[in-house]
Amino acid sequence: MNAGVTGLPGEAGARLSDYASVTAPTLLIVGGKTRAPARAVVDMLSKAVPNATTTVLKGAGHMSPFTHPSEVNRLIAGHLAAQRQQEPAPLPEA
Repeated sequence: MNAGVTGLPGEAGARLSDYASVTAPTLLIVGGKTRAPARAVVDMLSKAVPNATTTVLKGAGHMSPFTHPSEVNRLIAGHLAAQRQQEPAPLPEA
């Protein structure tokens, strides 16, 4: 990649403003015990991603998928189920 050229959100060189192009409903999970620098990143992403939902997992830190896997899985499953309910029905085949 050329210097000064930004990539997709999440790639090196991406700017926070690049996240405005994310159109998918996005779940951000942050642990209630996560330290301030990581929480600040989640706060910035929650404002930059148009359709983001932020959930605080009480009692968890930065590594919540490892320390609280059941709770993280429940949140993700609930987020995906909600998206399935909002999807338009497929068009009938001609």
